[in-house]
Amino acid sequence: MKDPTVIFEEDTHSYWHGSGPLRSDTRTKMVSGTTFIGQFTKPFNRAEIIARCAMAEIVGPQFWSMFFANEDVMATEDELLDFFHYKISEDHYLERKITIREEWDLGNRRGTALHQEIEEDLYAAGFAKHPFMAIEVPVVKFPKKYDNQSIVKDLSSLEDGAYPELVVWHDDALLAGQADFPIIYTDPKTEERCVIIIDFKTNGGYNPNKGLKKREELTKPTYAKTFMKDPISHLYDCTYSKYQLQLSLYGHLLELHGFKPQPPVVKHFLNYDKEDFEYIKYPYIGKECESIVATLIED
Repeated sequence: MKDPTVIFEEDTHSYWHGSGPLRSDTRTKMVSGTTFIGQFTKPFNRAEIIARCAMAEIVGPQFWSMFFANEDVMATEDELLDFFHYKISEDHYLERKITIREEWDLGNRRGTALHQEIEEDLYAAGFAKHPFMAIEVPVVKFPKKYDNQSIVKDLSSLEDGAYPELVVWHDDALLAGQADFPIIYTDPKTEERCVIIIDFKTNGGYNPNKGLKKREELTKPTYAKTFMKDPISHLYDCTYSKYQLQLSLYGHLLELHGFKPQPPVVKHFLNYDKEDFEYIKYPYIGKECESIVATLIED
């Protein structure tokens, strides 16, 4: 089997562009789509977010909202402890942090397991249906030499089909990512080659009570207080906008190869239940994607 244009390595979550085997001198490390989008959002600090979640649970919503009425939501853990010292037992606080961390880790494992199960079901079925149109395409499975890799030299050569974990990339920007479940099809009316990007999401945590809250965050720019950085500073820095941008970016990379992106979709499974899901459609924001990709090419 020939080596592909793009190789994905799971352990380091890195993409490599070029020819020859992984880590050869003929390959260049690429920027992953998720890392790239993170350059335009506030930093994600897992430890501090867990700390704030633990404090919020202990002090209750009334005191928590009072503290954040005129304060930066990214206050440090020490600042929060200083403010809430009269309401927080250190032992209770540490216990809640450990519990939340364990819930997150368990939730991630369950989400990964569900994702793999869904992918196996798709391959077993052999076909996939468009979520909003009477269109059915084959589920395409390619042999792979690496954890994941590009399956064609030129994305424009992709035939109609559903492609689990499709690697998409930009040669000049050295940008790559994996789209959960893109469906490529020919519109029966216009005969345009189209693509709809479908992404699978679960609770984002083990606690079943978080499922509906996660769905709310996916549906609209909830709890947004800040904006992303230029050149997309008109977008809220929130869960909704991040997923909208991520899925639109995958669509944009395929648009550059002749496909017409449709509004991308999140398929949200409530409480890790394959039968309890909802499709959440996002407006496609190709212009925003074009503007941020241009920053990589200019560099």
